[in-house]
Amino acid sequence: MYFCGNPQIVKRLLAFLLFIITASSINFLHAQSDITNQSQLWLRYNPRVTIFNDLRIKADLDQRVYLPNLRQHQYVGRAQLEFDVTNDWKVSGGFSYFQTALPQDPNVDVVSYGEELRPELETNYKIDVQSNLSFSQRIRTDFRFMENATGFSYSNTRFRYMAMGTYSFLPAWKVTVWDEIHVNGLASESVNFFDQNRIGMNVTWAPKGVFAYDIMYFNMFHRRSAPDSYYNRQIVRFTLIHTIDAFDQSARCSAAAGR
Repeated sequence: MYFCGNPQIVKRLLAFLLFIITASSINFLHAQSDITNQSQLWLRYNPRVTIFNDLRIKADLDQRVYLPNLRQHQYVGRAQLEFDVTNDWKVSGGFSYFQTALPQDPNVDVVSYGEELRPELETNYKIDVQSNLSFSQRIRTDFRFMENATGFSYSNTRFRYMAMGTYSFLPAWKVTVWDEIHVNGLASESVNFFDQNRIGMNVTWAPKGVFAYDIMYFNMFHRRSAPDSYYNRQIVRFTLIHTIDAFDQSARCSAAAGR
């Protein structure tokens, strides 16, 4: 395709998307008066279990706390089955569990916990602009079920679009800048169309072996349930990425040779 083979078009598209989404977020920020500023630390373990060359299980285990007092914010568990349609196109589906400490105020003791169950569908597409530069897009659909007095009930469907630019430097290092916008769709009750916008960057170090390390900073501008009120959160996230080959070819060959 002409689009995929023209690096200038891809670069301009990436710049345009990031500009539009970021500008929208800034406009929201300046237009509203009720803004709650918070800082958070997220710690993540990200195992990726390869089943076959084009099929894997990927998971996230997150512990999220407020800074500076380390008061609990959220615990998140996620697992997805991911399939490589092509070298550049991946699709996945899975499930997430969220437990949120309430109220969402680091200066108040935890009163209760709100739970959410979230089936998810996701697609990722990558375009290699140069040998060390790529542009990626991710679309995720969240089907949100919230806890209530009788169990869990459907709340709303949320659509998420992320645009990412990644630059690789040195043998094992890469830096990514990205922006992700969340909007609400189908809902059991009236919900705001705009949910949140996230913009940030991360640096990943992937030395030889099964572990890689990622540090991320991002800003989350999140609409609250009260009218015209928002959270403006500065977040630092540390991630341990663990790649596991469930059917290690070298191990199977060694076992076969020993029989």
